[in-house]
Amino acid sequence: MIKQTRAPGIISSEIQLNEKDHRINKMIQTISALSNLNFCKQILMKLDSIYKNNPDIINPVLTNTLDENRLISSSLYFSFIITYMKLFTNRGKQLHYSKSDAYKFFNNDKALIEAHDQIEEIRHTFVGHAGPTIAEKIHVQSIFLTWAETISGTFGTNEKTVDIKWEHQVESHTGKSMLPTEEFIGRYIKMVEILQKVVNFKNEKIKSGIRNDYIFAHLEQIKHKLPPASYSALVKYFKEEIAKESNATTRGHGT
Repeated sequence: MIKQTRAPGIISSEIQLNEKDHRINKMIQTISALSNLNFCKQILMKLDSIYKNNPDIINPVLTNTLDENRLISSSLYFSFIITYMKLFTNRGKQLHYSKSDAYKFFNNDKALIEAHDQIEEIRHTFVGHAGPTIAEKIHVQSIFLTWAETISGTFGTNEKTVDIKWEHQVESHTGKSMLPTEEFIGRYIKMVEILQKVVNFKNEKIKSGIRNDYIFAHLEQIKHKLPPASYSALVKYFKEEIAKESNATTRGHGT
């Protein structure tokens, strides 16, 4: 049971909801999704703040320089990608949407769709799996080294005079490709805000249905604390409210 402090004079009633009820489970899913989207929004606002205070953070000349701000920004960006994509990854009983759903939510806005597809590509090929990505390429080469002593006939007298040196070069664009531009951060924020409205609407709709089922159980629990007239008035009020909601829903389906 969740314990909550009530103000003096407040008459309260608590009922632990049954998580096996599919509606309760759906409400939990939407609450989880809203929590993740809120986390995404906080990450993006922090990134936006870092960018504004560090205008050179995605300077191509400093691509391979991982200073503190780039390191923090990269970590935040990866966290955003992983958390954002939870809403578009089938994880069993968790709330999730498809790519076509995303396009519909974003009203087929080309800029937002491009940003969504970019997040998906990075998540699937770099963050979530070990596939190659445009943001990271590794080149390996063998270099044969010899010294002047070899040419002068001293070959073999010094085992270090001839050698093969292996070198690799990491062509990483972490500072450029793996950090979003300010423009894309703005797109991401807009996307998250749209998704928050979508999921919140779903959450409120679920809660409304559950509320109507539990309201009379709550009233029954506090019946002994109320004057009979007050209890009757509350029952009448909520019955009328539920009837209004039902009629409004019926009219909505009929239009």
